[in-house]
Order: sequence, then structure tokens, then C-alpha cells
Amino acid sequence: MRPIHSQPAPQRGLSLVELMIGLALGLFIVAGALGIHFQHLTTTAELRLQAQLNHEMRAAMDLVTRDLRRAGHWPAAVSGTLAGGDGSPPPRNPFSTLSVMKDPRLDVAYQYQPPDDVRTAFRFQIGANGSLQMKIGDGVPQPLTDTTLMEVTGFDVNLVSTPVALPDACPSGCTGGNCPRMIVNVLDITLSGRVKRKPEITRTLRSQVRPRNEVLEGVCA
Repeated sequence: MRPIHSQPAPQRGLSLVELMIGLALGLFIVAGALGIHFQHLTTTAELRLQAQLNHEMRAAMDLVTRDLRRAGHWPAAVSGTLAGGDGSPPPRNPFSTLSVMKDPRLDVAYQYQPPDDVRTAFRFQIGANGSLQMKIGDGVPQPLTDTTLMEVTGFDVNLVSTPVALPDACPSGCTGGNCPRMIVNVLDITLSGRVKRKPEITRTLRSQVRPRNEVLEGVCA
């Protein structure tokens, strides 16, 4: 007998419809992966800008806080608590000037005696370019913030002065209307800013400062 040889089944490839469906599914998956990747890049960039803004504002706030804490520093402050032998009032601290002006723009002016013993005035203000600036004496204001990264949108300082009576400062008491008292100053500071390239990224910092040298007023009478 002659052997019977079976014919192999004919092979068929993908039809055009199946190929188009496969390509569409592949493109859909690739598009989803690219969307997730771009979203990740955008989120990373925003987090980086937030970190840079936070670092920039904290550095500026730290400098403002530390310098305002020195307002009124006077190495001879002890002599300002001692009356003269003839009953004259004690000398007044020549560096006790501390003013906060808000018109037309916020301007904080103060003084303290630096180590070189040169009497210098200091001030903080917002520049026309949106930067927080510090001015020393009659010099040119120096920016404390990077104007290419951020813009200062708010800088507010509220000065709260509280008189504290010193009844024990006079050995025989005091009955006049100008008895010795200590003026305790507290500064409430608020600093706000935003990223220039993405104004929706904002940050606000708050701090409170009490200058180390209180102002003494009044006399024993």
C-alpha cells in the first residue's frame, strides 16, 4: 500500500484589522506611560521650586530675625539704669530708636552699636524689583532674596510696645506721673513670597522677635 501523507494546515498571519487593533493598543499603553512620566517630571520640578522658595525665604527671615534682635544693643546699657549722684536721670540709650513705617512702603529702621563702635543705622524694606532689601547707613540697599527665583509679595512688621512699671527702682518710692518704667518691644514679622515662573507656588513665614535691650524711661520723683 502507498503511505498516506497528511497535508500541513495552511498558515495564516494577522489580518489588517487585527494588526490595527494591536497597534492601537500599543500606542494607548505608550501614551499612558509617557503621561505618567511627564506628570512625574512636572511634580518633581514643582517640588524643587517649592524647596528653593522655602530655602530662600527661611534664609531671609533668619537674617531679619537675628538682626532685629540686636536692635538697641548698647554695651554701656548698665549705665542707663543708674541715676546721677545729684538725682539726675540716667543717660538714655542712644541706640534705642526703633520705628516701623508703612506708608508708602514698609520701612523698618533701627540702630545698634556694632563691634567697630561706629554708629550706624539699619533698615529693611521691599525694593521696586520685588526683593527684600537691607540698607546699612547711607549705602545702597542690598537684596536679601534672589529676584530671578522669587518675588516678595508681602513684608509686614508690627511693633507692640508694652510699658512695665519698676516700683522698686526708687529707694524711697515714686509718686509722680513719670516713674521709672521699662518699655518692652515685640516685633511680629510676616514674610510672603511666590515663585516668579509659577506664581501659584507661594509661601508665608511668620516670626516674633523681642529685642534684647529694653528702653528705660522715667525718673524717681
